Amino acid sequence: MKDPYEVLGLHRDADIETIKKRFRELSKKFHPDKNPTSQELYKEMVVAYRTIISEKLIAPSNREALFSSSALTIPSQRIIYNLSLTNILQEGFKVSRDFSTEDYLNHFQADITVQMYRIELIMGYTIPLMIPSRQICPVCGGRSEHCYRCHGKGYISQTLTWSIILPPHTRPGEIVEINLAPLKERYPHIQIRRQFLRIRCHILDMPEP
Repeated sequence: MKDPYEVLGLHRDADIETIKKRFRELSKKFHPDKNPTSQELYKEMVVAYRTIISEKLIAPSNREALFSSSALTIPSQRIIYNLSLTNILQEGFKVSRDFSTEDYLNHFQADITVQMYRIELIMGYTIPLMIPSRQICPVCGGRSEHCYRCHGKGYISQTLTWSIILPPHTRPGEIVEINLAPLKERYPHIQIRRQFLRIRCHILDMPEP
């Protein structure tokens, strides 16, 4: 195995932030999305990055730094929310009260489609999902028809961000069911209607050089 510090061009005394910054710089240059001929090199870089980070995180004081890293994250433009108005219209549907959410879901089969390269799946890239939710109005407590905050609805709509990782053995086109129970336990004061989300994994082909 190649020396991970040499692969990333780092000194062995580099701190966590320096390592993250260096990896982001190299990713912008060698990521397969932008440089399809560098797939193997990029894989070496990812392995080197994870090896170095693991060593640095042996110290408990550094563990939080790993979870703040966004270096191994699927970009938002490759996360498609199938039930969004934009996507429904692009699919040729007309928005009508005659169609329910379940009608659209029966067509798409999945709530969200994530476009990934196989290497990203294997390396465990995180997928930041936007989860719609409701919270009882913090101003009126859901009891005032004249509340300036919720306009009498009794609640306010908001979006939670929750990151997941798909199993590395996920097959192209496979739909993975994600249980939202852990998210509900983390935010017991927020209403999340869905119990599960269905995520379709769309594996991208490497473009020809």
